[in-house]
Amino acid sequence: MRKNLKTYSCSVFPTELGWFGFSGHPKGIDRVVIGYASLEAAWSAIENCTLDRTLIEEDWAPMWRVRLQKFAQGEPQTFLDLPIAMEKVPPFRRKILDLCRQIPYGQRTTYGKLATLAGSPKAARAVGGAMANNRWPVIIPCHRVVGQGKTSGGFTAPGGLSFKKRLLELEQLALLPQEA
Repeated sequence: MRKNLKTYSCSVFPTELGWFGFSGHPKGIDRVVIGYASLEAAWSAIENCTLDRTLIEEDWAPMWRVRLQKFAQGEPQTFLDLPIAMEKVPPFRRKILDLCRQIPYGQRTTYGKLATLAGSPKAARAVGGAMANNRWPVIIPCHRVVGQGKTSGGFTAPGGLSFKKRLLELEQLALLPQEA
């Protein structure tokens, strides 16, 4: 029998980029999943990351869901105002994630530059580890972090690097002037 089970709300929904979902509580989003092929796969991903919690499936925070859906349609979004639950994130990783969160829509940076901004210029691999363990993809836009020489680096969402490339292309297309 598990002790201290917490109840978290969960929302799983379709987007132009596959099924997305997020879970959390009134103080913030605990987990985001993106790019799944089905409702069941997205729901399973949320469940697998929240084994110590009771999940209630609902249209939790519909305004956040709508913004994520608009992002997936190519509409520029900033998620700096969305509360995220980072209380269990170690200090260095939190610093990296906070810096990553500041990368503007349609722009990129490198693992090395984030390491330098964090005051640890030789910690590019640790930055890569922070990106690989990012529980809030899109909200903390780890897809905007690339390797030296503009190589893609890695990406742990379904579809891996091809999905990362798709996200980067989506943001670049959204920034192009629209023809009348």
